[in-house]
Amino acid sequence: MIDFKVEKRTVNNGGGSLTCDMGVLVWGDLLMLEKQPMLRPKRKTQDAKIKAGSFWRPNRELEDRTDGDATHAHHDDAYLLQAAGEHVILTEEFEVEEMRQRIAEAADFSTIMLDYRAMSIQELTDSLESQAARVESLSAVRDGEKVAAREMMAETLDLTDSTGKINPMAKAMQSGGANGRFRKRLKNAQAIRNREMVRTKQVSDMIVEHLHQYSLLWSMLSMRATPEKPGGPEQVFDTSASLSSGFECLLSETRGNEGLEAAESRLKRFLEVFSSIRIRPFCKNAAHVVRELKSAIRLCREANRAGLMSLLRKLRRGIRWIFALDDLQMKVILPLSILLERLRRLIKRERGKNGTFTKGPIVITRAAAPLLFGKIEDELKLIRQKVREKCRDDELRRSIKEDVEMYLGTAQAALKKDDWQMAKSNLLRAARCI
Repeated sequence: MIDFKVEKRTVNNGGGSLTCDMGVLVWGDLLMLEKQPMLRPKRKTQDAKIKAGSFWRPNRELEDRTDGDATHAHHDDAYLLQAAGEHVILTEEFEVEEMRQRIAEAADFSTIMLDYRAMSIQELTDSLESQAARVESLSAVRDGEKVAAREMMAETLDLTDSTGKINPMAKAMQSGGANGRFRKRLKNAQAIRNREMVRTKQVSDMIVEHLHQYSLLWSMLSMRATPEKPGGPEQVFDTSASLSSGFECLLSETRGNEGLEAAESRLKRFLEVFSSIRIRPFCKNAAHVVRELKSAIRLCREANRAGLMSLLRKLRRGIRWIFALDDLQMKVILPLSILLERLRRLIKRERGKNGTFTKGPIVITRAAAPLLFGKIEDELKLIRQKVREKCRDDELRRSIKEDVEMYLGTAQAALKKDDWQMAKSNLLRAARCI
């Protein structure tokens, strides 16, 4: 399903270290091939159990910030890995905007210092106060370039030089130095954003490819017309079709052994594909699919047509949950997560205007983006209805529907209370159940 090289790698995270064989994906992420314990001798917390099919992503910023104590960020499944990439892209887009603004401000301050004789005392005082506010706004930064820029800007607040003389020319040069640091940070942010866009596209393609294989299997089992017609997640909730007429024909008594052999051949092709699925969240469901396909192949050889038809209908019910999960992730969880992060950053940026830099918790309500929040809420209502009416777990190995419905209901109740973070938490719990 996906190409990777198997290499022994070491990752550090959360005070723990793990060394084992991992799958190295072409874009640099690491795939856990087996469940492994992660020892945490530096902490009193219990050792973590890292699941097979989860991901490690190299994180240089995290490594620098922790002096190497954490070299990788862990992501439990492909959807969370994709969301992490989208968040990085959003973060760097805001960073690019901020750096461009700070570059312009630094250039303006240099110009003011060079022309200070033409300014009134009040104008000069206002400029220094604005510069002091900009220095304060950088008080919590960790990036090396921004730290260096902040220190240079702090030097400009005192117009005297090291000899005690008033020296605006020196302050203009110091502001120019800060300008240069901001330009370096701008270049870095653009590079990170561009790199992350490529990685996130590759993760998205990986998810789509896995869903495509589920769609092909669903098409064989569920479409009324030609079995070769592609199916897809968008069709799953809206069809009540029985097994495809083409596949039913293969199992007809009139086709005899020839039909059973053709059916077995198709099932074997899917068995090969689904046996190769290694990534979460698909690998859990794929393991069940593999077991059912093996049983179906055995029933083909036994010419047990009735048992085979029953088994394949059961298999279709299990596959439906994968499409429900994709709907939940891509139409509700990811859009909500990105919207909340974007609004949080917009509010934070608004607080920093005019040198105020207001502190305090950021509370996001529907009023901040009523149309977008309304669209997400409508999607959740639709998915909850479809899960209630069309998804079944009575023949699955474990019951999940009750928990999924409970968490979706709790999320919907949170939306009505305008508590979007609580809604997101419950949506993620619902996704983990599937």
